[in-house]
Amino acid sequence: MEFVKRHGFLLGLAAAVVVIGLVVGIFVQVSYRSDTGRLMRQLQATLRSATALRDGKIYSDTVVGQLIDRVKLLESRQQTVLAMIAARGRSREPLVKDLFPQSPDLDRRHAFKAMYSARVKAFMVQLNAVNPTSPADATEEEVKAKAKEAAKATMFAHPDYSFIRPDWVDKLEAPSFEECRIAQEDYWLMQDIVGIVAKLNADIAGQRHPTIRDAAVKELVEVRIGAQDAVLKDTGMRASGGRYLTGKTGPGARPESVTGRLSDPGFYQVLPWRLVVVARGNVAGELVRRLRDTESFLSVETWHMVPITPTSIATHPDLLAKTAKEGQARAIYGDESVVRLEIVGESLIFQLKGGRVTTPPAVVASQPDYEALAEAKAP
Repeated sequence: MEFVKRHGFLLGLAAAVVVIGLVVGIFVQVSYRSDTGRLMRQLQATLRSATALRDGKIYSDTVVGQLIDRVKLLESRQQTVLAMIAARGRSREPLVKDLFPQSPDLDRRHAFKAMYSARVKAFMVQLNAVNPTSPADATEEEVKAKAKEAAKATMFAHPDYSFIRPDWVDKLEAPSFEECRIAQEDYWLMQDIVGIVAKLNADIAGQRHPTIRDAAVKELVEVRIGAQDAVLKDTGMRASGGRYLTGKTGPGARPESVTGRLSDPGFYQVLPWRLVVVARGNVAGELVRRLRDTESFLSVETWHMVPITPTSIATHPDLLAKTAKEGQARAIYGDESVVRLEIVGESLIFQLKGGRVTTPPAVVASQPDYEALAEAKAP
């Protein structure tokens, strides 16, 4: 007892150490068993799922049948949409009948050259546009006649520069078949864009006959088609090579398209374009909004506009109003604010059997007949 009294502190300390050790040991054991138990439960759950999958208890015949029906429904809808696209493409009239898909008749290519030139000039009539430029040797009467014509016009445009005019139009020989095919695609795309611009002017004018001073779109500076031209000038955008938009190859390659769409030859081609106009500042956004849909599947990727003022107009040599007398160029556009609007977009050229007649025969041969498939699955 005397020993206990003399060494009570040490004995108490030793007892405390033993108790703490036991507590720590119990805690570690419980934690270990808890983690182990959790792992075991996860393994057992995984084993049960694998066994159920093996025995067919998760995906029953009913569920599998429903999934198959869903896949068939989606395939049917896709075929219906592609059949509709093919029908819309087939409805587009080529400039020369029976030239496409690949006629060997040389006379038809000569006829195409003349028809292309005439139809592009017809865009001027559709837009009620006038070319304000006069020859350097124009007489005073000719200049006055041009001024009267401009006073009745809705917008400015140049039949040779505002639209695509290939070099072969002015040559004696016939264009190659590939040149005809490309020009036909260009014409259809310009036709859609010109139609949208003309309708915007008509819709905003209402019952009035719009003149250049009060028209929504006052000048069509240019339409350019192809990846090599579909960039905003003076913005640092880099042009892609070639006509259609394709993807780069190699490890880590990224699509060149803002939307991510890239040409899938044999299915569709992505054809970029650029449109430059002079428009009232308060309707520029409406023109951008309307440049969509159509059989060409238009979409706007980016756009840029700058105000046109009496000072800034001098920095844009491509504007036709510059042909007016010095100091009068800006006044021709009217009193409201106007902008030079530059738009870059994309169109899709579908290459489907029974679609556009310009689709190469080899591509047509490789395509399924979506219209026949859609009709076969119709209720």
